[in-house]
Amino acid sequence: RPFRSLKLWTAMRAHGAQAFREAITRDIELARELAGLVRRAPSLELMLGEPELSTVPFRRLPSHGDIDEHNMRLARALQEDGRVYVTSAVIDGRACLRPCIVNFRTTREDIQALVEITEHVGRRLDQQGAA
Repeated sequence: RPFRSLKLWTAMRAHGAQAFREAITRDIELARELAGLVRRAPSLELMLGEPELSTVPFRRLPSHGDIDEHNMRLARALQEDGRVYVTSAVIDGRACLRPCIVNFRTTREDIQALVEITEHVGRRLDQQGAA
């Protein structure tokens, strides 16, 4: 049988449990910061309450048209843009963006950029839809 836990075991031996605790805590703090930025952005809507883990589902409210369709298009457009990577998800029948912070290189500046780029690309989609 494969030794599936070898990578985790090796990382724990090399870095220790405290390093894992600190990384998880940092990711959750960044997720909460992202949630705060989303709450303050008039065209963004947080899908759930305060993040308990590192996933922060939110959606953009377009100036016109179907919200779910806009967010599915927005997720694809953000991936094509390439500056940030988020996937789409459906929560309670509503489409949204689903960023998940797990990379140790993620910074507060990256979180801010995610919100700014989402707004920029979303406005571009609004303009394309209006044309």
